[in-house]
Amino acid sequence: MALGAFDDALRCLESALKELPDSERLNEELANATEERNMLNTVNQMIADQEYQQAHDILEDIVKTSDNVTLWLASARTDSCLGNTDSALDRVEKVLMFNPKHAEALRVRGFATFLSGDMEHGVNLLKEALEGDIEDTANRTASGMLQGCQQKMNTFHKGQARVKRGRYREAVELFTSVMTDGIEIPRHSPLYGILLTERAEANLLSDQHESALEDCAEAISLKQDNLSAWTVKIEVYYALGRLQEARDELGVARKTWGARNETIEDAYKKTDFELRLRKVDNEVRHLMGTVDVGKPYSDEAGILHMNHSQRRSRNLDSSAPRPPSPMKRSSDVNGHANKRSQSRGKREGGGGFFKSFKSSSRERGGGRSNN
Repeated sequence: MALGAFDDALRCLESALKELPDSERLNEELANATEERNMLNTVNQMIADQEYQQAHDILEDIVKTSDNVTLWLASARTDSCLGNTDSALDRVEKVLMFNPKHAEALRVRGFATFLSGDMEHGVNLLKEALEGDIEDTANRTASGMLQGCQQKMNTFHKGQARVKRGRYREAVELFTSVMTDGIEIPRHSPLYGILLTERAEANLLSDQHESALEDCAEAISLKQDNLSAWTVKIEVYYALGRLQEARDELGVARKTWGARNETIEDAYKKTDFELRLRKVDNEVRHLMGTVDVGKPYSDEAGILHMNHSQRRSRNLDSSAPRPPSPMKRSSDVNGHANKRSQSRGKREGGGGFFKSFKSSSRERGGGRSNN
């Protein structure tokens, strides 16, 4: 019964009980086998009805003690559909230890790997699963899943290519298409967080700052230590001149999940420095505006008056270039951030928001990511 052949196991137990009707052990084994078979039928129906959380709740405790590979496989299926890719991969590996060519287990492994963010490897595993399928129904299932994942991966790469070329709005549409069209990507899967972050960055580069912040907030709510999302979020704050919010949120992060994280700590210190520098600049400007001939005066109504040169100075200050973000995005290696800096610098009279960044160690869309 450990191999999941419930019907065969039940027939054997029933035959044995005819010979030994008083055997307590046989009666107990028959009762357990009947219960697990009924449970599996219920879970399979829930999976068919896309009631993944209910199926997960039923299996959560029993799979911890059961040695039945069919239950393990059902648990792996529900976990992958919920986006719990690590758990799904752990379960399915146990199944493949008993039968390395188990077609359904190979499909689940490929899909869970795809959802983990390692899209290319997931597609290759699905191809292997398709080669191992011999039943028409199973073959059609594997083929449909493979085509859906390949289409999403291709669209994702097109989105990244649009970003490199500076066609940011098109990139946003492509990343959105990956998230919403075709095979459903579970909201809690690592791949969904990657897509949110990629779209947030494209929105940032196209000056859609509020949309970028929304995507970053959702990505961080799904995975608090998503450094890629944090990086884009802090860049948005810098682009908007909202350094106080950036420092406040980094301050919370460095006291919680980001404790002893060098990236978070360094970004906090640099943002804190920029805020202190801004405060000093404001105090100096105020002082310079109140001395000698340039001193503004108040009339009887208390209204502050400035001469033409003072007003001009005030206007120039508001358009001064903002400091660069202290956090670096992995896509800066592609060079499009620097191109964005040049074009913005021309509009603002030099010194735009983006500076030349060093590349980060991670390339999105490959590898089993934790961000």
